[in-house]
Amino acid sequence: PFFELSAAVHSDDHARLAWAADTKGSELHTIRVRDLASGADLEDRVENTSGEAVWNADATAFWYVALDANHRPARVRQAPRTRAARWCGMPRGFWRRSTPRPGW
Repeated sequence: PFFELSAAVHSDDHARLAWAADTKGSELHTIRVRDLASGADLEDRVENTSGEAVWNADATAFWYVALDANHRPARVRQAPRTRAARWCGMPRGFWRRSTPRPGW
């Protein structure tokens, strides 16, 4: 099996860790968020990224680079985009998808 840890960035309040990994060798990285108090990863993940994450100032979301079909940087996006709304106080269902949509 292949595994490359590409990033690990804590939020400014040190409550969460955004970490990214490539598990296939495809250079398509998946970003997950770990709650540092419990040590558990949240269910949600952001796929097809470059692997970098930058938290916003109040640690309610992070920015990442989405890759296109040719694995090139295509767009800068903000997460959470799905049920991760629980960890940032957004209403459930605020974001609908964790993967990039064409034309976004």
